[in-house]
Amino acid sequence: MNGKSKPVAQNTLSKKNGNAVDVYHASATVYFRPDTEELIILAEEACDDFDRHWGELLTAVNDVHEAGKAYSSAIENYGNAFSTPSENAAEFELEDSATTQQKILDEKKAALRDKLGDFTPAGYETVVELIPVITKKKHGRRSGPGSKYVYVKKGYYDQLGAGKKHTVSLKAKDKASAAESIFIYDKNGNRKGIDTQKLKAQLTKTEFPKPDTSIELFSLDKEDIGEIDKTLTDWADCWNNSLIVDGKEIGNHVDVSAGAQFMRFTANAGASGEWDAKDGKLSIKGEASAVLAIAQGSASATYYLPDRVGWPLAYTPENADILNMGMLRLYLETELIGFVGASAQIESQLQVTTIGAKQILMGKRDPENTLPRFNERRISGKTFHKKMKEGDEGVTSSAELFGGAKVEAGLKGGVQWLKPVAATAYQGKMGEGAKAAAEYVDFCNIGSSITGMAGLGGGATFYCTFLNGKFCFKIAASLCCGLGAKGAFLCEVGYEKLADFGAWLAYQLYGLDYHFFELIVEDAFKAYSKICVMLISDMKDKVVR
Repeated sequence: MNGKSKPVAQNTLSKKNGNAVDVYHASATVYFRPDTEELIILAEEACDDFDRHWGELLTAVNDVHEAGKAYSSAIENYGNAFSTPSENAAEFELEDSATTQQKILDEKKAALRDKLGDFTPAGYETVVELIPVITKKKHGRRSGPGSKYVYVKKGYYDQLGAGKKHTVSLKAKDKASAAESIFIYDKNGNRKGIDTQKLKAQLTKTEFPKPDTSIELFSLDKEDIGEIDKTLTDWADCWNNSLIVDGKEIGNHVDVSAGAQFMRFTANAGASGEWDAKDGKLSIKGEASAVLAIAQGSASATYYLPDRVGWPLAYTPENADILNMGMLRLYLETELIGFVGASAQIESQLQVTTIGAKQILMGKRDPENTLPRFNERRISGKTFHKKMKEGDEGVTSSAELFGGAKVEAGLKGGVQWLKPVAATAYQGKMGEGAKAAAEYVDFCNIGSSITGMAGLGGGATFYCTFLNGKFCFKIAASLCCGLGAKGAFLCEVGYEKLADFGAWLAYQLYGLDYHFFELIVEDAFKAYSKICVMLISDMKDKVVR
């Protein structure tokens, strides 16, 4: 096997049996470019370097995803031992394993960032998404497609001038009209699907270059056209089916914008070896897990920050001993969209930014400040700092950062708290009660809209007030992700979470020996006191009756 035949990814068939299959990509001579609806025909001498280019990008992305899965698995193993007293002896070894895997993940992310270049206010350098439709095998014979998706940098693609690539449009010669486009548009100009019948018709009408053009090309016979037709029809059917659930359109759209292409690229669509993994969705495993909706180029992601285990938060109030506030973690559900969504997966640190009234998670390149090593945060926890550094309040972004992808949803989730062991012992909980106390609970949730909350607790890292009939929190991203993280999560306490908020507040007051808790403004404390009085009065009335 020569160097060109090295596998670029591995698909697992059975974890139990340890079976796996390597995915090989044959050199392609004809590609389809979805965003421009063009066939791209490469000259023979351009193929090897073209393959090397996209192969290196695909390998770098795949390495990050594999490292992410290994890191998440190591944390899960540690978490199981941490929560099971009989397995505590294994903690130190598992802690070292998680620390090692985190280091490997950081290195793989750095290697990928080196290839992608700077993360600028306009996003990253765009990539061009291509589908191989005719590939080249030994002895010059041609065959069907190899990889399902490949990605090349647009700068590299553009420099392949005359003599190296030739483009053939599948659209009508009148480029101003979408009448002959293979995409189906709604009245708002959104792509709602792909017309496979029109795709077939366009292929039969396409005028392919003759062998005597400036680029030396092979001629395409009926068998070749049939192979292109089959490949692109399979692709179109997959993307169309991903927009339908239980026979109904789910209101999503096909997105081939620069941002959506980049999102599919960083979500490792090129290494899947399939048009989709299942039902138009591609799972992304790791401590930040996600499911990519392939046609939309957006991912529904779940984050635990700093990780699922969380870290102990200790606070030093004025004129009092250190307060152990318990284990803290942030649980997030968000849509990863365009360049912004991709940055949250590959950059070294995170930040919270706002688009209108929505909070959005995005990456931040900061080689100096990142999430501490796993063993460091297990030993020392998170050092509480009362004030945010100048410029760390976060940024307000524009739609430009999304590369044309559509921003539809903000952050969901909550700040979760695990009661300290001392609290469980003090309350005399045993058996199931003690088990329930060892589970994380939300004490506030990320606001669905931050309208009216802008500027809340300016400069503070942890702040609670009573605003518009709700208890509202501002919690700095740096308390969840480490130094360098920018912005803050703006949260509120819904009625259903009032008891959990009360349990959290009561424990903090108990730890302070009921001294003044300066992280809660006086009006908020008065409001909660009045709520408690009303609840007690209601209980008294029921007892009297």
